[in-house]
Amino acid sequence: MAEATNRPQKRNWLLNLLVLIILIAALFVIDAWYAASKSQVTLLTGAPGDLLYAAGFDGFEDEWQQSGGQEEKVIEDGVMRISVGGSATIYSAAAPSFGDFDATVTANAVDGSEQNEGFGIVFRLQEPATTCNMPLAILCELADSGALPVLHLIFPSVSSTPTSYAIFLISNDGYYSLWRTDESGQATRATVWHYSDGLINEGLDVSNRVRVVGQGDDFRFYINGEAVTLCLPLAGEQPTGSASDCQGEESLVWQAPNLAETGKLGVVVNTNRYPGTVVEFDDFVVFSPGAPNSDGA
Repeated sequence: MAEATNRPQKRNWLLNLLVLIILIAALFVIDAWYAASKSQVTLLTGAPGDLLYAAGFDGFEDEWQQSGGQEEKVIEDGVMRISVGGSATIYSAAAPSFGDFDATVTANAVDGSEQNEGFGIVFRLQEPATTCNMPLAILCELADSGALPVLHLIFPSVSSTPTSYAIFLISNDGYYSLWRTDESGQATRATVWHYSDGLINEGLDVSNRVRVVGQGDDFRFYINGEAVTLCLPLAGEQPTGSASDCQGEESLVWQAPNLAETGKLGVVVNTNRYPGTVVEFDDFVVFSPGAPNSDGA
């Protein structure tokens, strides 16, 4: 009689085990789909002159990178505000990726020194591959959202590769420069600092329109509607000379065949000797550029 009683209990135990296995398998299938969908990046392209993307920062909280702390980047009061309290290069990028692009943004340094190491546009940005050590990607999302922050202490994320990007910077004392990352992921100068000779509106609380046009390996740069000349170093040499005494080659076009063919776009603030820089960005617009070798208008 006891054996007959145990048989239903055994069947129930096996049924519960089967249901549990099915639920676990379904969870891993859903998590794999979720991880794949989160890893996809939208690539925006179009015909010449098409509007690809626009952000006025009266919203867009989910489309731009934000964080707090000493190096803060937040959307508030209708602008993207980046505050850099130390020595760092801090950027915030939009979610989509772009091939050829014609990007423009309004930049306004509102606090800090009358001199700084520049602010402007980051382009062809390759994000670092971040390894989530949690057993499920959904748990990483819950931890990042603040719902389960303790998970970050148990399973800390690891950045496995350096970020690759190029940046076009202006300073509020009237200079502009072009930088790119080296093999170690560190930002290094691609040009000297050029004095704009009145093209940049100097000082704090003044606005400047910064524009970068990228077509294939060719890049052109504009400040307040005017194309700017770059002093490019000769092959195998470092940037030398000055804006008025170029020791390399003067050109309106920067050719960068080793730069990624696609990447994200965003805004950036660079500091070294002048921490405390606060810059507000607005009216970020991206068009598909015109014909090759045009001015991108």
